[in-house]
Amino acid sequence: MMPFDYQHLISLRSTGHPRRYSDRDTMLYALSIGMGRDPLAGTELDYVFERNPLKTETNHGFPSWHEFRCLRTGL
Repeated sequence: MMPFDYQHLISLRSTGHPRRYSDRDTMLYALSIGMGRDPLAGTELDYVFERNPLKTETNHGFPSWHEFRCLRTGL
C-alpha cells in the first residue's frame, strides 16, 4: 500500500473524465452515510428505495472509483 501524501492529495485536479453514477451507486452512497436506518422515517426511504432513488446533495461531490484509483492517492 502506498503511503498517504496530504500535499499530493490537495494538489489534485479533476481529470475531466465523465463520471457516471448508477441508481445502485446512489443507493449505496445513501446507505453509507446513514440514510434508511429508521424504516419508519419515510423521508429517508426515498434515498435508498430502488424505484427512482433521490440523490443527496453530497452524492456527486466525490470522484468516481476509476478516477480516484488512477490518481495514486494512497487511499
